[in-house]
Amino acid sequence: MERYYHSAVIAVISTHANRASVVEPMLKRLELTTLSFRSCAHFLQHSPTSAVDLIIIEGYTLTQVELQFLKAMRDSPTDSAPIIVIVGNNDDRLASIALKAGADDFMRKPLQQAELMARIERSLRHSLYPRIARTKFGCFEFLIDQRQLAFKGDIIRLRPREFDLLLCLFQQEGRVVPREVLLVNVWQTVPSLPTRSIDTYVSRLRKRFSLNGKSGWSLISVYQRGYCIVEDHSAADVDLAEAAEDAPDYDVTIKKIPPPKKG
Repeated sequence: MERYYHSAVIAVISTHANRASVVEPMLKRLELTTLSFRSCAHFLQHSPTSAVDLIIIEGYTLTQVELQFLKAMRDSPTDSAPIIVIVGNNDDRLASIALKAGADDFMRKPLQQAELMARIERSLRHSLYPRIARTKFGCFEFLIDQRQLAFKGDIIRLRPREFDLLLCLFQQEGRVVPREVLLVNVWQTVPSLPTRSIDTYVSRLRKRFSLNGKSGWSLISVYQRGYCIVEDHSAADVDLAEAAEDAPDYDVTIKKIPPPKKG
């Protein structure tokens, strides 16, 4: 799997009543960021939809609830994540029903990991790669190979985790990035870990790089959801206005005074 796909957030909605997900262990073996949900309603209630790059619905068959979910996602006014439907039922009609309802791809069990990964890559290629490939954001430029940040033309030294956190937030510009996604992708730990480490890093980065609008960007904390970076020139405009007000109104040109004439 391509390296940049490790930045993807994949939601697995497993509708099996008493059976564990087959898809989720496959994704975790490849160290992909996976969020688990037990139903479509659970996903809608708890998932930060804007931060999800791919949705996989896994179950025995498709109920009316799942079909309504597919139609709602298809008709959403905002760009929604692609959806892969995976079923264990051999009913030949399910593929056409799922695709007509709004699914982007359809698979049957038993699954082959290589085929699943190929389907995931195809689903993510057009939506994820252009965003992940972007490395320049105004006065911020990420030098990926050197793992360095160029800020206003100067090379800034960052700790590895600071670099990864800032890059992850910028590449999700305008999208709320959940804490669990940051814990998995940046901290490389379990998403349920209770920690204030993220808040500490965010506060330090916000202060160091003027991410309150003065740099043209704001790093916002979204209560009980996560963090979001947005383009914001309001504070920068205020600074320019204040600088203009402080300029003197009088002429400060130094005039040459001729020496006095001899008597």
